[in-house]
Amino acid sequence: MSSDTSSARRAPGETPAGPEPESLDPAFLRMAGVLLLALLMALLDETIVNVGVDCLVTVFGAPLSTIQWVTAGYLLAVAVATPVSGWGVDRFGVRRIWMLAVLLFTVGSLLSGLAWSAGSLIAFRVLQGLGGGMIFPVVQAAIAQAAGPARVAKAMGLISIPLTVGPVLGPILGGFFVDDISWRWMFLINLPVGAVALLLARTALPAGGPERGASRPRLDLLGLALLSPGFAVLIYGLTTAAHRGDFGDPAAVVAFAAGVVLLVAYVLHALRAAAPLIDVRLFTRRGFTMSVVTMLLVGAVANTRLTATTGFPSSAYARTYWFVAAFAVVAGLAAALLPGPWRAPRQQPT
Repeated sequence: MSSDTSSARRAPGETPAGPEPESLDPAFLRMAGVLLLALLMALLDETIVNVGVDCLVTVFGAPLSTIQWVTAGYLLAVAVATPVSGWGVDRFGVRRIWMLAVLLFTVGSLLSGLAWSAGSLIAFRVLQGLGGGMIFPVVQAAIAQAAGPARVAKAMGLISIPLTVGPVLGPILGGFFVDDISWRWMFLINLPVGAVALLLARTALPAGGPERGASRPRLDLLGLALLSPGFAVLIYGLTTAAHRGDFGDPAAVVAFAAGVVLLVAYVLHALRAAAPLIDVRLFTRRGFTMSVVTMLLVGAVANTRLTATTGFPSSAYARTYWFVAAFAVVAGLAAALLPGPWRAPRQQPT
């Protein structure tokens, strides 16, 4: 009876309706599974490493003020790499950029596990952060593009799985590695996960990228020169205030002020540029703005548990807010690069 009624209401020449657009087909779920595997790897790494801060202080015989850069260096690299990931997806396609991000993260993990000093570990964590900074926004972009406007809400809900599991499972694994195996496995655990993700990506991920003969998007070099350093020094200021327990610290104030100046300069540039890295006009759209605010809150809540697992003394409770703020900045930046139903197509320069 229902099929007869729907046929009667269908206009002449109209094709029958296909499967429900909200359903997530097996091919899409396989693609999402591969993408989220790498995202879970990156989220686990953040919490695992923070559990081992005390161990790293002992192993390398370095002060906490030096070991803090194992985390801070990673965050700074994330802030530098994240803005360029959106352009990379448009220019080279989802699969190439995602595989590059996972490769950088995996190689950085290998080198971090082989580190022989605090300085070498910090340097390798920066390399790891360059890959980690691209993973989150590329995963968001790939899932949103493959899902389309009709399924984007349900598809993006899949990202909540690693966001929930990572901060819970990470401290458990970190404690196990540090106490029962070796601190090196905080990083080496990423090798099999990264290798499996790269192998599956060849068949599970769409190539994407511009079609043959189509104009390729140009990189907004001026925007990159303003935005990436702006976020980097802003996060440096926040983490410095967190570690020193004083937001009025001169180094933190100078860094924070420099970050604000660079970001304001980027906004002025983006309002005039034809194809900026992040189109700030999108913030006039309620859906986009709410998504960024939501990701800021998600980053704050998820990483509050992260800061609670670090090896800082009890006085660090006063610093927790600034740690959370630094992670929230990165989460909000990733959300700003998310293509969704509210995002206008990129304008191509003539």
